[in-house]
Amino acid sequence: MIDAARWALEQPWCDGRLAIYGGSYGGYLVLCALVEEPGLWRAGVDLYGDSEIAESFRHGDRPGRLDLARQMGSPDDPERAPNFRRGSPVYRAERIEAPVLILHGRKDKRVVPLMTERMVEALEIEGKHHEVHWYDDEGHGWEKRENRRDAYKRTVAFLKRHVLDQLDTQPTADADGTSA
Repeated sequence: MIDAARWALEQPWCDGRLAIYGGSYGGYLVLCALVEEPGLWRAGVDLYGDSEIAESFRHGDRPGRLDLARQMGSPDDPERAPNFRRGSPVYRAERIEAPVLILHGRKDKRVVPLMTERMVEALEIEGKHHEVHWYDDEGHGWEKRENRRDAYKRTVAFLKRHVLDQLDTQPTADADGTSA
């Protein structure tokens, strides 16, 4: 994601205002990108993504645990534990610069709500701009049409506020090259 953002910044059509959006593993990638390269992003949208992978291993459903074990082993293995911590964005929330929108279902068994609760707590401790919305009747994703609509509506409004509305605050160059 970071390489793609750097590529986009080099394109003539890019004005430098980048946001990152993703759900599930993509939501985890959003948080990772925000902590790894904080200066790249104007906003991030995390949909039911993980923030602390060792705890997710312990609390998540069996398919999620098996997938994580296949990729990383067990967080209880002393040789692997540092990798789990390093791969958990909750421990580096202080690095986040962009506003973050987090949407999560309260019935999620794959990435349990505790993961978002911990991320929100870390963002609050660090004084980072964030918004969070819970869907009490949803699990890992949006099953109900009204919740899908609400999530998209919230996402678009958030991105308009934090990415598109920033257009007016950017210096513009006149035809002679001077900034206005």
